[in-house]
Amino acid sequence: MTAHCPSSFDTSSWVALRWERGNRYYRTHLEQDLWGHWVLTRVVGRSGATRGRYMTSWVASLQDGLITLGAI
Repeated sequence: MTAHCPSSFDTSSWVALRWERGNRYYRTHLEQDLWGHWVLTRVVGRSGATRGRYMTSWVASLQDGLITLGAI
């Protein structure tokens, strides 16, 4: 990854999804970090619980992140 500092963020490209199955919930977020890199965060939890489990990973581009979201 090459570090660069973007002058502005295009937040209209960011994606946040949430769905539920039974008493479980799932969330995914595709957004940029402070350096402009794309970050995919996945959260899995139980309804009524105080915390969920999460995993964060970097993706090479917005397109790669959207492909990963489609696979999830």
